Amino acid sequence: MQPETDQSQQHYEALNDENIQLKCQSQALQNEVAVAHDKIAVLRSQLFISQQYCGDLERRRRIIELELSQTQHAITETRVRVDEILNALECDVCMEVSSVTWGLGCGHTFCTECLLGWFTSVRASYMQSAPDYDPMFSNYRASLTMDERRVLSRSRHVHEVVAVLNSKTYQSPPYSCPTCRYVACDPPAQIYRLKDVLTAAKSDSTSVDIDGPNPSNPWREFWLRQTQLVHITL
Repeated sequence: MQPETDQSQQHYEALNDENIQLKCQSQALQNEVAVAHDKIAVLRSQLFISQQYCGDLERRRRIIELELSQTQHAITETRVRVDEILNALECDVCMEVSSVTWGLGCGHTFCTECLLGWFTSVRASYMQSAPDYDPMFSNYRASLTMDERRVLSRSRHVHEVVAVLNSKTYQSPPYSCPTCRYVACDPPAQIYRLKDVLTAAKSDSTSVDIDGPNPSNPWREFWLRQTQLVHITL
């Protein structure tokens, strides 16, 4: 009986040792599971933060796209307005835009070259119908009376000379508007503020010539008034 008891005791101790090992392994596994749960919790927290960050990025992306769309729309509207302004400032003859633009009393605007060409053709046509026309008034003395000549010869006061010259009527070509045929009584007036507008619009248009010629008074030969003969008389 004694050997069987010893054998049973040994078997019991072996089972007990195995049970203790299993408990240790189980505790170790539980610890690992707890650590894994902690890691999962940390990862979930990081995932939540990442999702919030992605949500913020998405909202920012939508805001940027909206602002970009509004900016592109504003740029398109600005370009349309610039084109409208440039179209309004075009020469009514050649349909080009130049910084040196002249306006007539009727409101139409023209570049220097086109208006000079038009006035030259008007004068040439007028001189064909009136061959005695003197554009420089070199024979103005022939139209003076004896009393007027006496005043001019004796007077050295500008106002007396002007009074005599203004009393005379000199025929001149009907310098009219090329568009509406309005007969201009005064020389064309230059639109000085136009260059500022064209400079601002230069980046949006390649057809704008803001560096063109700027003659001081190209209309003197067409609008030689009687009062301009004072320096000749005096």
